Amino acid sequence: MIKPNQWIPHLKEKFEFLSHAKRVLILFLGWFFIYVFWQYVFAQPLVIERQDLKSKTLTALNENTRINIEIGNALKSKEIKSVEQQMQLNEADAKTGENKPKLVFANVSSEQLIKQIFNLGNDIKSINLKSNVISSTSFQVQVQFTSGYFETMNYLVRLERLPWCLSWDSLIYQVNTYPEATIAVILHTEKI
Repeated sequence: MIKPNQWIPHLKEKFEFLSHAKRVLILFLGWFFIYVFWQYVFAQPLVIERQDLKSKTLTALNENTRINIEIGNALKSKEIKSVEQQMQLNEADAKTGENKPKLVFANVSSEQLIKQIFNLGNDIKSINLKSNVISSTSFQVQVQFTSGYFETMNYLVRLERLPWCLSWDSLIYQVNTYPEATIAVILHTEKI
């Protein structure tokens, strides 16, 4: 019987008496056993987990892309819908002949009008306003702003819906770098 503290020297004695070929074979089988044990116990679960994480990441990225596309489409359709709805309201008013009465400026200063026009441009990136007194009874407002197409449409519809009588003298729409454009509008109004 081999004592517990004697088994390493006992294996050493047996190993020394083996031929060189048998020693190489035993070392090869020992390393092979360690490699197989390592692969099945440690490496294989890690590979499976890595592949699972990779597929979950790709699924999450695809879902994120899909959601971003849906959000973009929803925003575009909402903007288009609001512009289309506002245009339909204007067309309905024109067909029925029920134009809402517009106010002519009585006690409104050009500064108040400019402030109101400026406040309409909450979704406009940059806006410049300038007013010119044409005569004692009329003045002109020049509006220049940078915006995209749908923001411009929304802003112009809001300008048209102001409760005052504004006349449009000119509108220049110049695309700088798509989708941004510079828009110049000249409006005038009469005081009474």
